[in-house]
Amino acid sequence: MSGHSKWSKIKHQKAAKDGKRSKVFQKISKEIYISAREKGSNPDSNSSLRLILLKAKAANMPKTIIDKALNKSKVRSNVNWEEFEYEGYGVGGSGFIVKCISDNRNRTASHVKSTFKKYGGTLASGGAVKYLFNFLGKIYITASGNEEQVLETMLMIDIDNYKSIGENEYEIFTDPQLLNKIVTSLNGSENINVESFGLEYVPLQVLKLNDAQKESCYKLKDALLDSEDIQEVFDNIELN
Repeated sequence: MSGHSKWSKIKHQKAAKDGKRSKVFQKISKEIYISAREKGSNPDSNSSLRLILLKAKAANMPKTIIDKALNKSKVRSNVNWEEFEYEGYGVGGSGFIVKCISDNRNRTASHVKSTFKKYGGTLASGGAVKYLFNFLGKIYITASGNEEQVLETMLMIDIDNYKSIGENEYEIFTDPQLLNKIVTSLNGSENINVESFGLEYVPLQVLKLNDAQKESCYKLKDALLDSEDIQEVFDNIELN
C-alpha cells in the first residue's frame, strides 16, 4: 500500500510539474504569435521576436511548439489577441501590475477585478501604481568560478547594475532596449548560465508587510496567474 501511495504522489508531482510547464509554454506561444503577427516572423528583422525566442529557449520550449506559434501567426484568424495591463492594490497598500494577453477583454477584466476583491484588494486607475516601479530588463544568472571572475565578465559587456542573491547567483538589470544584446553576450560567456530573463516592472522600493498580509498577497498573485489570460504579475512586496 505504501508503494502505491508513493507512486501516486510521484504521478501527482509530475502532473503538477507538467501542467506548470505547459502553462509557461502556452504563455510564451502567445507572445511569439503576437510579435510575429505584428512585426513579422523573421527574428533577424524583428528584435522583439528574437528576444521572445531566446526566452523560449531558456524555458526549454520544444521547437514544435515554437514553430506552431510562428505558423499560426501567418494564417488569417478570427481570434484577436490583445496585450494590455491592469494596476491594483493588495492588502497593506501593496502595488500590483498585471500583464495580460487575451481575446476577450471583458472576461479578463471581470476575472482580475473579482480576484483583487476576493483577497482584500482593489483595481486602480492607469498610472496609479506604475509610478512605484521602473520598467527594466531583468536577467537571472548562475555562474561558475569566483565572484571576481563573474564581475569581470559582466564589466566586459557593460553591465553595471546587478546584485548577488545567493552563492553564484545574480540578478542583472538593464535598459529594456539593451536586453537582447546583453542576453546574447551572456550566453556566449563560458562561466555564466542565463536561467531566465524578461522585461519587468521592478519596484523602486519594496514594501514590508506582516505574515498575514504577505499570505494574502501571495494568494492574490497565484490566483491571478492561474488565468490563461494573465502573462505576468509584478508587485513591490519585500520577500523576507
